[in-house]
Amino acid sequence: TCWTSLDGFDSIESESLGRGSLNGGRGEKTFSEPLIDQNADSVKIHGCLSDGTYYEMSNIMDANEEDLQIGRKLGQIKFNDNESGGTKEGIFWVKGMVGENKLVSYGKGFNVWNAYIKS
Repeated sequence: TCWTSLDGFDSIESESLGRGSLNGGRGEKTFSEPLIDQNADSVKIHGCLSDGTYYEMSNIMDANEEDLQIGRKLGQIKFNDNESGGTKEGIFWVKGMVGENKLVSYGKGFNVWNAYIKS
């Protein structure tokens, strides 16, 4: 997982904590867990991102159209690839809210680029 900044957006810099002792690319701290109540009228998602940021989105079933950004397509966006030092282009999607910021992501093959953008 690489953290990047997006052209044309107010991005917030972040950096992965690394793999630690694991072979996987996400690292030792990363997880995501949806919690669905027995009647399926409440869904809460929480976890920890590869940069160590904990997040929680409570009852997304009750969110109004303006608040619910998850799954929205931002479109084709140029971004800085910190590993290669070059610029790439990809389709970013809103994966969730982290505080007041949107977590957006683009994936290709086994590579994932994440960014925070100010809402």
